[in-house]
Amino acid sequence: MDTIINVWTVVENVRVASGAAELAIFTAILYWFFTSSRVADMLELLGERVGGWCGGRETSGSLRQAVRARRRHHNDIYAKLDTIAAARSTALYRVKEGPVVPAPQPITRPPAGLACAKCAPLSRESWQDPKVAETDAVINVMNIGRQTCANGGMVSRYFCDLTQCAQLIKYDYKDVVPAVIKDEHFQSAIDEVTKQEVTKEMQGKEAGGGDAQYASLYRTVRQKIEARALRVLANISSAMSNAVLKFVAWVCHKAIRRIAGGGCGTRVACVERLRRAKAAGLPLVFVPLHRSHLDYVLVTFTLYLTGLRPPLVAAGDNMKIPFFGWFLRGCGAFFIRRRVDGSDKHGDPIYKSALRSYILNSLAANNNLEFFIEGGRSRTGKPQPPKAGILSVIMDAYLDGTIDDALLVPVSLNYDKLVDGNFVREQLGMPKQMETFWSALRGIWSTLNTNHGSIRVDFNQPISLKCLNYDKLVDGNFVHGQLGMPKQMETFWSALRGIWSTLNTNHGSIRVDFNQPISLKELVTSFQKYNYLKMPVERPLTPPNNNHLGVNLDHRILYNNSHSSLFGADVSADHKLMIEAIGRHLVYDASQGTALMCTNVVSYVLLTEQRSGCTMKQLQASVENRGMKLSQAGRDLGYTGDTPALLNHALDMLGRGLVRREGSGETALVRPQLGIAPAIELAYYSNTVGAHYAPQAIMATALESILHQPGADQDTVRHSTLLDAGMQLCEVLHQEYILCAPCTRLEERMLHALDALVQTRVLHAHQTNGGLEEERWSRRFAERLEEDEEDERPDPTRHIKYRVNHDPEAVAERRRLLLTIRPLLEAYAATCRAVATSGAGSQKELVKRTLDDLALDYTQNRMPYGEAVSTDAIRNCHRLLRQWGVVEMYDENKTRCLRLAPEYDEHAAFQRIAHNIYKFNVDTKILRDK
Repeated sequence: MDTIINVWTVVENVRVASGAAELAIFTAILYWFFTSSRVADMLELLGERVGGWCGGRETSGSLRQAVRARRRHHNDIYAKLDTIAAARSTALYRVKEGPVVPAPQPITRPPAGLACAKCAPLSRESWQDPKVAETDAVINVMNIGRQTCANGGMVSRYFCDLTQCAQLIKYDYKDVVPAVIKDEHFQSAIDEVTKQEVTKEMQGKEAGGGDAQYASLYRTVRQKIEARALRVLANISSAMSNAVLKFVAWVCHKAIRRIAGGGCGTRVACVERLRRAKAAGLPLVFVPLHRSHLDYVLVTFTLYLTGLRPPLVAAGDNMKIPFFGWFLRGCGAFFIRRRVDGSDKHGDPIYKSALRSYILNSLAANNNLEFFIEGGRSRTGKPQPPKAGILSVIMDAYLDGTIDDALLVPVSLNYDKLVDGNFVREQLGMPKQMETFWSALRGIWSTLNTNHGSIRVDFNQPISLKCLNYDKLVDGNFVHGQLGMPKQMETFWSALRGIWSTLNTNHGSIRVDFNQPISLKELVTSFQKYNYLKMPVERPLTPPNNNHLGVNLDHRILYNNSHSSLFGADVSADHKLMIEAIGRHLVYDASQGTALMCTNVVSYVLLTEQRSGCTMKQLQASVENRGMKLSQAGRDLGYTGDTPALLNHALDMLGRGLVRREGSGETALVRPQLGIAPAIELAYYSNTVGAHYAPQAIMATALESILHQPGADQDTVRHSTLLDAGMQLCEVLHQEYILCAPCTRLEERMLHALDALVQTRVLHAHQTNGGLEEERWSRRFAERLEEDEEDERPDPTRHIKYRVNHDPEAVAERRRLLLTIRPLLEAYAATCRAVATSGAGSQKELVKRTLDDLALDYTQNRMPYGEAVSTDAIRNCHRLLRQWGVVEMYDENKTRCLRLAPEYDEHAAFQRIAHNIYKFNVDTKILRDK
């Protein structure tokens, strides 16, 4: 009984306590309900609506006002709320009645890397989902594994890189070597070489023996030739392995996280385009520009992580070093000789046939392919003319029906700072350092202990070209090579010093950009319609004169550069011209799709706009303005963020050896180091932006050459005179820049550059009444230059003139454009002077003599541009003089030599030709005043 009473007592206590709690909660709700501003507003609105429904009664006695009347003696917060509500109502009225002001939009990247609308309109519209709008979103491929394993267990999250690499797609890579051995062209080459060897041996013996001896000797020689052919094929072929790919992918995860702290980024839209192009069942041919040895791995690594089939990569045989060569072969590398012609060894027909058959059978097996269309790495930072050997093989595969089509994907890589080192030694005339096992180990160790920032990989629409770009090159720089210094021997201490140096160096970020895939079939069809590519070559490039200024210049430039060792002897000139044109188009598209890193923009500004130094505040304004102009021009900037932070990052990447800072804050003085070696390295990073401004720089330099002539009008210039001078300079510098795609005439490109000078107010239109109509005639005339009937038309630009703007802003713009290409003109002028004084000699000695002359002029302040001391510019000038027929090349004791052609052997005759270069390298007042 006591137990029951105790239980009942507990129950009653609980009921009382719960009732008290319910009463407290109810009271609190009522308190909140009647004192809450939101509830009061709701009740007021409800009271107003009820009052309106009941006959429009006044709502002054609403519940909200009653509540406020009871609370008025406590505080006056509701008076403040009334004031805020009235302000909101007034603002809402203004918004409704006033003009609509759009919200600020975020900065977006321009659609870089699109296929040419003129040559590949179908490719430009293909390979994308029409229902989904493309964005500029960028993904970091280094984080794909982390995102995939985010919802997994603790072990998978911690080992996300390893988990991702283990789950990568396995691809079936068919061994094409047996098919190559059975290939008709390969067997035909073996038969041909066997017959040549047998004939030589039969001629060395006495006559006799008959057919039996010939047959016996033929079998013996063929066995030797076949064994040699199999060894050649084994040295070429790759050994793509999924296991090696996964292992290398895991190693790259660890390595790139140390090298590039910002990761490896790529546009989402580019990846989706490549995936849709892959579904078409056509082989993708990636055509990257070459900056660094990391290019070999980065493209494959990015494709593999994004779920795309890794390609077979054409690598130079200099990369076939112990251990690393095996890994590269397992990643799909097949090794080719750096030179195929030039000696008995390199001109081996068996090697040519084996390489050609291997590429064709790989494409027929639906393998993707990758080759660097420039050949070797760029030593100047500018895009190089294409080496069209492998491209010609792919063209043959399409023309003979081996493949129905191929998608060319231009690719560009760009680095904040080169990881390989620099090319200063090579630009100074020193021999290239050959890759060895120990140098590779040292380079890997050095690179793994250096942060190189982030990486971007973007895929454009299939023309099938590949574009890769880095904030800072992982390979380092190329300054020593430009100065021609002797090869540095590797020692234990130099290795340790290199490792220690790299461990204390930050290399910023990296970008890899893929253009839209372009149909090879569409390109061939489009180029067959361009009549100016088909016209017969009446003459090669000749020294400019007033009788044929710019006549067929586009065609003659292609003709003089269309050569490749893999074309074959039976290929027509039109076929070579088409391959050269497609190759140049791919290089041009890749360069236009290259992301510009902060080090590129800062270096360009320091060498052009602020060459004499400035404050940090002025540099920030110049860099921000230049970035805005580049973005407006459609170029993709590979950096985002506040300008001060970006500028500090870029200056840290370039280092004290290239840029000197004195002081701190916005008043700190910033000066570029303009010695020969630092200027060459700065120019390497600057040239990526300089190539974009090359057409405008050519027109500005042409304008300066006209104004510098004796008795020239300093205020006005004729359109026709300026355009002719610009076309002459285009011919002089055609080895340095690919100014436009081959589907666009050079004269049309120069007209656009002239429009840019007018838009930037360097020039003002100064026309007669009929000037506008004449200008329209000029545009139509330039677009139809290939039509024969246009030859009889009178000059449509005879009345067009321009007024030169002498305002400080216009003069500063002219100075910037002049400095963009002025160092090249200094190098070309010095090369001509060296050729004139020497007359003949080995090319190596001529290059060294020119380098010495340039260095002496710089040290004695006769020439202020240290970046002009460059072997690449000197050799390009030699090529120009050879194409003009001014100098001849010959071999003497296996040494390449140059000499003046007989008709230019006299000093006066050569000076008349050299004047076509000297006249653009004028001593103008604009450059002296700065």
